[in-house]
Amino acid sequence: MVSNRLEIEFAGLSFKNPFMLSSAPPTMDARHIIRAAKLGWGGAVIKTVTEEPTVDPRTRLGVLRKNGKPIGMNNIELISRESLKTWTQDWIPKIKEESPEDFILVASIMSGPEPEGWTQLAETISQTDADAIELNVSCPHGSPEKHMGAFIGQDPSLVEKVTRAAKKGTDLPIFVKLTPNVTDI
Repeated sequence: MVSNRLEIEFAGLSFKNPFMLSSAPPTMDARHIIRAAKLGWGGAVIKTVTEEPTVDPRTRLGVLRKNGKPIGMNNIELISRESLKTWTQDWIPKIKEESPEDFILVASIMSGPEPEGWTQLAETISQTDADAIELNVSCPHGSPEKHMGAFIGQDPSLVEKVTRAAKKGTDLPIFVKLTPNVTDI
């Protein structure tokens, strides 16, 4: 009999509950993730990292309109503004040290269509205490001019290519974050 009725297993990982923070503003740094861990979240996916940190556009928020009337806001926050080194050498170790032992940490990575970038990022993340890796081929704001993010996610052969490349660099479980911006998922 399971003592924790919310406990789940996914991809060989045991989560104390199915509630995870996704790669987004609440996972932008170690402080936010540690706070979530101590509040009882089952896990978190770090803000997506790549070979080079990004710079968010200004203004980052925009008004969504329908028939000329405001109906909501659009957030154009990009991937992590912090370097891969900050995440791998400082923040991931700090998160794992200060979080409950059963907190699952997933590192989100993004590179271009060349396989070598994905392999190298996966190798680098594997040298940390991250529990799994997310391949971000989804972000609509994921540097399309650099052929990243949804540019890759909209091409099944590229998704296969970068997934195989990342898998070469790690033994960690890999989750592929797909884009909904396709005609047939």
